[in-house]
Amino acid sequence: MTEQAARTHALYLIAATKAAAEAEQIDAALRLAADSLKMEIGYVGRVDGSTLVITNHLGEYMVDVGTVMELDRSFAGRAISQRDVIVVEDMNDRASKPDNAPLYPGLRAYIASPLIVDGAVTGAIGMLARRRIAFSESDKQFMRLVAVLVSTLLERQSQKQLLDRMAFYDQLTELPNRAKFMATLGDALDDARTGEHLFAIHSIDLDGFKAINDSAGHAVGDLALQEVGRRLRELVRPSDLPARLGGDEFVLLQGEISRPSDTAALASRIVTKLSEPYVLDGVTYALGASVGVAVFPGDGRDAKSLLRNADLALYAAKNQGKGRAEFLDRSPASR
Repeated sequence: MTEQAARTHALYLIAATKAAAEAEQIDAALRLAADSLKMEIGYVGRVDGSTLVITNHLGEYMVDVGTVMELDRSFAGRAISQRDVIVVEDMNDRASKPDNAPLYPGLRAYIASPLIVDGAVTGAIGMLARRRIAFSESDKQFMRLVAVLVSTLLERQSQKQLLDRMAFYDQLTELPNRAKFMATLGDALDDARTGEHLFAIHSIDLDGFKAINDSAGHAVGDLALQEVGRRLRELVRPSDLPARLGGDEFVLLQGEISRPSDTAALASRIVTKLSEPYVLDGVTYALGASVGVAVFPGDGRDAKSLLRNADLALYAAKNQGKGRAEFLDRSPASR
């Protein structure tokens, strides 16, 4: 078997690995390309306007996941504009560099290919080495094959992410929906039972939303709900999950806490933040929030009990005059 046939076969085996996630297959393709072409560093990036955002990388040099490269100052941009593989023997040769491109200390050879899906360039894959390399036509063809596989994997990954957002996120506020919240709550219960730690549910109801929706119309009501979603996202930690269950009904899962009283500060911030003035379509509106809190395990050891008791605490908050937070157990120990 020739070298080209062997590495093409290895690429096919990566593509045929059904059990692996797309990100793992892309990383495997990067490693294969690096080994086959004798390169030390590699990356895959997606086009975002006039930039390339790195999604996968191999080796230690200058880039990481999330790094943003300006296309007009990069070799990857040249591959994208030419819609074909480019090769560079010395990246620091002035005649080879794109205008205003940075220096690349310690690097020499470079090869890159655009990623093309349905005729549109969606990204690029680049490989770098610390020595000069004279690339052959078979090297270029292999790089094109790697790019075809990576393009397919990235497109499949995007479709999965789109389907996930459609299934598990509210289209108006972009918050997780009921299905996503309930699944996360189930995981939180499992973790809390295993780790014997506390967490809380904040049931949130908007005070005055119906008046805005009825008087200003549903379009303004939708803007209000979107603003509520934005404000809730600002309040939470990575371990917390705000969600919209429907209408003006929101809920927030507060991740691991040390004691029940830890929930009071967050509940207070929710009430304060959601009660600030809303400027919608150039008009200022008043809107408030009431919050009911239930804490695992004292207020329930399963999802149904926790949600029911958080709702009971919410009803108590609204009965106390709205614009406040209440706990199911109002004894001093839980405040």
